[in-house]
Amino acid sequence: MTAHHASQPPSRRVTLPVRGPHDLSWARATVNDTATAAGIDEHRAAKLILAVTEITTNALIHADGAAHVEIITTIGSVTVEISDHGPA
Repeated sequence: MTAHHASQPPSRRVTLPVRGPHDLSWARATVNDTATAAGIDEHRAAKLILAVTEITTNALIHADGAAHVEIITTIGSVTVEISDHGPA
């Protein structure tokens, strides 16, 4: 899911390993902090965090119990990609 404010090339990329609830909490907080720093409004940031939580939780439950949350940011833009190594 991408929350855009302005279109610019990526300036920062962070990958977070998520292996359980503690890591998921950390990933949510990191996405929130990143969205705020990028200038994403509170309502859109909340939607982004909800999507990250739901998709990552699915990966933890239904895949191999681990996921990676990659956050790509520019000023005014945050893109989050979530991957796991479970069956397709």
